Amino acid sequence: MWQAAPPAGQFIQWEPRPGQAATEPTEVRFLYDDDNLYIGAICYESDVDNLRITELNEGFNGTENDGFGITLDTLKDERSGFFVGTNPAGAKRDMQIANDGFAMNQDWDGVWDVRVTVNGEAWIAEFVIPLKTLRFARSGLQEWGLNMVRRVRRKSEDSHWSPLPRRYRVNRISMTGTLEVVEVGSQGPNLKVKPFVTTAFSQIRRDGTSDNDMDFDGGLDVKYGATSSLTLDLTYRTAFSQVEADQQQVNLTRFSLFFPEKREFFLENTGIFGFGQPLNRFGGGGFRGGGDLIPFFSRRIGLDSGNLVPIVGGARLTGQVGSYDLGTLAMKTESLDGTPSNNFLVGRLKKNIFGNLWIGAIVTNRDSTDPEDYNRLYGIDSRLRLLQKLEIGSYLLESDTPGEEGQNRAQQFETAWLGDDLTVTAGYFEAQKNFNPEMGFMPRGDIEKYSGNINWRPRINNHGIRNVFFGGRVDYLESSSLDEMETRRQTFTGGIGFLNNAFFNFNVNRGFERLAEPFDIRDDIEMPAGDYHFNDINIFYNSDRSKAIGGNIFVNFGDFWNGTRSPSEASWP
Repeated sequence: MWQAAPPAGQFIQWEPRPGQAATEPTEVRFLYDDDNLYIGAICYESDVDNLRITELNEGFNGTENDGFGITLDTLKDERSGFFVGTNPAGAKRDMQIANDGFAMNQDWDGVWDVRVTVNGEAWIAEFVIPLKTLRFARSGLQEWGLNMVRRVRRKSEDSHWSPLPRRYRVNRISMTGTLEVVEVGSQGPNLKVKPFVTTAFSQIRRDGTSDNDMDFDGGLDVKYGATSSLTLDLTYRTAFSQVEADQQQVNLTRFSLFFPEKREFFLENTGIFGFGQPLNRFGGGGFRGGGDLIPFFSRRIGLDSGNLVPIVGGARLTGQVGSYDLGTLAMKTESLDGTPSNNFLVGRLKKNIFGNLWIGAIVTNRDSTDPEDYNRLYGIDSRLRLLQKLEIGSYLLESDTPGEEGQNRAQQFETAWLGDDLTVTAGYFEAQKNFNPEMGFMPRGDIEKYSGNINWRPRINNHGIRNVFFGGRVDYLESSSLDEMETRRQTFTGGIGFLNNAFFNFNVNRGFERLAEPFDIRDDIEMPAGDYHFNDINIFYNSDRSKAIGGNIFVNFGDFWNGTRSPSEASWP
């Protein structure tokens, strides 16, 4: 069957020489039956003994390994899709893509598998993806968006089947090619049921008597493909005992830390709930790609300052209906230690227009058994793309909380020019003093923020150097109610990127912070109110991490509040 399938080949370099043919051929074939899609990739290799494999774990770092990956836009909506990939050791990595690559959910774990073999002239990967993992029209002739990427790490070469400009990567759904599938049958009943039961028994013997205690708990999660493009998740007495632990962080600021969602119930199609995401994914200035505000953050449900709050149950419907992205969620938590039971409701709708413009709306609502205890949020957002390089985004939000009337809006306007060598962004953000997104995440309120960022990466491709880069960023924040500057940050960056993927860079930072009131940087250390000036320099070198011996060196020195800091790091795995 593989012999009869026509191969897709002729990959085009993305790095290091864009537009030229890939130096190592790749042939990919596709098969399908009533249950699965099969993908077979022959990655020819002139030096099999020097394949680079640095990791075996799921979700491996693709930049330091030889690898092959596939992006599928099975709804052909040019904005959402799936990515699966592997390396020559058969390690797996996957993610769900939304908003044409601006939202990537790497915590999504789809059901699929891969096996890899290596011979004297190639390494060969065979993927099997159950059709129930994908979302597509119910039956008949299919046209899916398709792109594929091949990495030859020893040459630092990336190539794609559907060529991409250097400013984009394989997650750019709108620039995929087409996979024609003659006919696919119905996915059938797409139903997944996952129950859990826990029991505990204890016996205490005392003075010839015994006290027995039996504890029992149970619950249920259900995932159902309501339509070919809509997924319904149901839960009753939800348990999160198998959730991956959060990565530890040390907080030396006066703002809350951001921890990403890892609970399975909330992960599929999470990008649909994304609102007003930053246009420049590589320009910094935000937290984990969330900008200055996330209106809906699912970790607000079932967690209170890191402590579990039992969930009675809930439902979640997400997916696409025609040119609309739809996301709804309703959940109820139990009362705990005097805290009343809460109901949570979220609605998100987004309309795609001609592939270059989308507009959307969001509503969140939290209320409890106390009629005076509620919080609501309403908002609209939009994104416009012109000339494939110019992006314009904006949003407007308003919250409703008892006792916090007036001065309850947040708004943002941002524009970006995303070129191959030059990236320029500028933005404005305001959150008024009574704006209160209780179901979201906002590190700092009552501010007006002006920001600008420029990055220039001219190509060299000579003498072992791929490119040099220079950049600068300015952020200016003032209190929206006091009209007084609180924070100013200025950063200059320079560096060199080498053809072997090693790089050297340095940053020079100047900052200013005004503390209107003291805060505890630790339980026993208080930062007094006042004005603080920061000046620091950091230098970073990362070697070719695909080799048997490699590592990085990081040195930083400069001001830190009313003292100094000089962290340094060297690692040689």
